[in-house]
Amino acid sequence: MRNLRTPGLRLVAAALTLSVCAFAQESRVSAVELALQGRKAHLAKDYARAAECYRRAVAQGARSARTPFDGARASVQAGDREGAFTLLRRAIELGFREAGELRGSADLAPLQGDPRWTDLVAGAVANEARFLARHADPEGAAFVTSDVERFWKVYPKLHAAADPVNLLAREYLDAGSVGLQDFIPNRILSAANLRAVLQSHPRYFAAIRNHTMKAAGAEPAVRQAFRRFKALYAEATFPDVYFVMGALNSGGTSSSNGLLIGADLFGGGPGVPLDEMDDWCRAAIHEPTDLPSIIAHELIHFQQRHDAQTLLGKAFHEGSADFLASLISEGNFNQAAYDYGYAHEAELWRQFRTEMGGGDASRWLYGSSRREGRPADLGYFLGFRIAQAYYGRAKDKPQAVRDILTSNDFEGILKASRYGEDLK
Repeated sequence: MRNLRTPGLRLVAAALTLSVCAFAQESRVSAVELALQGRKAHLAKDYARAAECYRRAVAQGARSARTPFDGARASVQAGDREGAFTLLRRAIELGFREAGELRGSADLAPLQGDPRWTDLVAGAVANEARFLARHADPEGAAFVTSDVERFWKVYPKLHAAADPVNLLAREYLDAGSVGLQDFIPNRILSAANLRAVLQSHPRYFAAIRNHTMKAAGAEPAVRQAFRRFKALYAEATFPDVYFVMGALNSGGTSSSNGLLIGADLFGGGPGVPLDEMDDWCRAAIHEPTDLPSIIAHELIHFQQRHDAQTLLGKAFHEGSADFLASLISEGNFNQAAYDYGYAHEAELWRQFRTEMGGGDASRWLYGSSRREGRPADLGYFLGFRIAQAYYGRAKDKPQAVRDILTSNDFEGILKASRYGEDLK
């Protein structure tokens, strides 16, 4: 727990903040860019600058509740209790609902003796109750395509724009949904990065508008998958689905606000050029018909409560999402890994078994795992097979689904599954 600064030091910090964030006062900086600057400053432990940049991002319309929440943390670390309470109230207004994170934050612990703290926690609890009440029903999830539509309104303007990066920031990122803004920090990264991706893949983006605009057509199949999952897992939550245009590095992820789907990776189809892509990206491009599969995968991730530290846990986390998705949806967005996996299963299991107790997943998961002529993400395949074996042997199927989603006893699940015993 950090001690609060004295009032004198707070004045010094405020003066420093005014100088380091003066750029924001001299010209209108994008709310998204301000939030990113706040995040960088926070990671660098420049708490006064981080707090001010987060605050200005909120003032300029940042939609994600995470921005004022992180701003409150930085404010406490900079010695500004009042600023922290102001930002936390805004986080609650924007729907912040992680009461456990609020209570458990060491950065916010100095605020807990204040009478206002109880109201903040109650607000987060109430937000969670409202969210669960709406999203317990498969019909309660909204399918949001406005970000894709907005991107294609901005895209034709970029070539003639005096400042295309600012145009992207202002008219696409800042104006986007909360789902798009949640997608930015770890996926799009910045307006400048998005602009660079567009410039390095001009023929691809020029060809995919009609394909990406088909995202809304996935709703009937996805809604049916949601209904099937409700039948498997009565406690399921069905979040909103946001389709966004990203930076060719993520087909899907999730945040507390919903499932975030990178429609830019679903632009494939006849006549779409892929010659500008590297090997990873070329393999990651899918057609719009594959959207229900990845959305089902991300739906499972939204339910999972894993704390995966070992390779076994990480592979099970990803592969079990694939397995449960296969019970509710058609297709597999990672078919190459599964084709290779079935053809080389015994060999892969022998290799995986020697490494699964460690924490290094680089040979098995994520883009870096493509090597030696093997496709990436073979850990997904092995995690799938373990989950499949566990479910197949279970007498109580609903309980098996709960275990697959929530248990952190990955070694116990592997043992009960008896996976690998017949692989020679």
